[in-house]
Amino acid sequence: MTPADPLTLSGSALAWLFGEALHVGVAAAPPETPDWWQDPAFPFVPVSFVGRGGSGFVWKASRRDGRGFVALKLVPFRSDPIRLQQRWQDECAALAKIQHPNLVALIDHGRSPDGLSGWLAMEWIEGTCLARRLGNSGGIPCEEVLAIVPQLVDGLSALHRAGLVHRDIKPSNILMESDSGRVVVADLGIAHDLGADVDHRVTRTFEQPLTPGYSPPEMFKPNYQPTAVGDQYSLAFTLWELLTGTMPVGAFARLHHLCKCPEGLDAVVRKALANDPANRFPDLAGFGQAFQQAAARPPRSHFLIGIIGLLCIIVAIFFVTRPAPFPKRFQSGKIHVNENRAQFMQIDLTLQRDGGFFAKIRTTSLDPLFGFDGRVHMVFRDATGRIVHDLMTDGYGVNGRLIPGSKHDRLDNWNSNIPPKAAPLVASVDFLAAPSARTLEERATINQQAVQKDLKAIKAGAAAGIEALSRMLSRIPPEKKEPPATE
Repeated sequence: MTPADPLTLSGSALAWLFGEALHVGVAAAPPETPDWWQDPAFPFVPVSFVGRGGSGFVWKASRRDGRGFVALKLVPFRSDPIRLQQRWQDECAALAKIQHPNLVALIDHGRSPDGLSGWLAMEWIEGTCLARRLGNSGGIPCEEVLAIVPQLVDGLSALHRAGLVHRDIKPSNILMESDSGRVVVADLGIAHDLGADVDHRVTRTFEQPLTPGYSPPEMFKPNYQPTAVGDQYSLAFTLWELLTGTMPVGAFARLHHLCKCPEGLDAVVRKALANDPANRFPDLAGFGQAFQQAAARPPRSHFLIGIIGLLCIIVAIFFVTRPAPFPKRFQSGKIHVNENRAQFMQIDLTLQRDGGFFAKIRTTSLDPLFGFDGRVHMVFRDATGRIVHDLMTDGYGVNGRLIPGSKHDRLDNWNSNIPPKAAPLVASVDFLAAPSARTLEERATINQQAVQKDLKAIKAGAAAGIEALSRMLSRIPPEKKEPPATE
């Protein structure tokens, strides 16, 4: 069976492979500690099992001299003595070659008494790896990711300056210290020495990264030689996953569409993810500088929003300060002047620039015996609410009618004016009810007179109708009777 070409794998297949590699060994039972670790001469005492990787097992261990804890890694050689022993030696050499606060530090190392395994004691980081953070939250807030990028770039840049390439950058190999927030790159087990002889490099070229997806695409080409820009690809791949909770495989959306981050980061990360290494940044320092500049630059959408906001302010100031267009129209709605709410007035007022105005005043009464009677106090105000003029309407009204269930109303036109200087300032008009000057008795008398007048009109109309009907009937000739037929 021919193995599949990794370059032809789909995004879902790569994601599956990544998940399998990430969780390998998690479900298995912890290994037993070697007997020789119990020897008082051995400087460390295992406390708890942490996990397993591609080449060994890691425990949290205390130092017998009481100086705290270490990460104690055991690398058995039995399954592949030559390759695994070389990997252990290479990792010791890589860790001993450089000291940096963002790279895990080597404290001690040695072989087992029987020579069948090797061990490394490394700096213990009290915290968690970013893979666990991703598993718990599905993505890390952009502010946190932006804060850790400079540390990752500094640590890996120091590694590159020392002539080493990490080759296995991924969330599970990035540790964050709980108290200080310090970020540390761990697991240099397959680091590559760029300056060593081909036959004596820190990691042999056939040693490939353990996790598909994070490795650069050029790794699968013939005669591939690891370079620092390969680490740049893996770091960009990792940052994308930290920000979005997804891996940038296949056709992936823009970064700022998937998470709340500055728009400019998308172009920077995509450049570092270029399939052709020549199209990436020359080194990690250039990537880190471009990343920080993009993170500090406001998104283009912010500029657009700012411009739109400024235009809105200018338009608002224009409409507030400019003279209001004429004619201005104001409507009162229902004004209940008297105690009977079945009677009301409605005013539709049109104001001209010279102060003259034309008002349509409709008076309405739903009471069959009492009509509307009253006036309205009109208060003209400017935009700040200050009174610029006020006046009282003339008296308008409608009398009662003896027509139960029918409304009766009246429409009047009223022309008047306010001072010409006040007209441009008017922004609103208050229509306030003014009580009637007539008493209820006077209004009742007026309404009774109106009712009597209506009754007289009804009687007169009925009499005229009867008379007209009589005249019409008198004009009809009498019916002629036919004589009986004879035989």
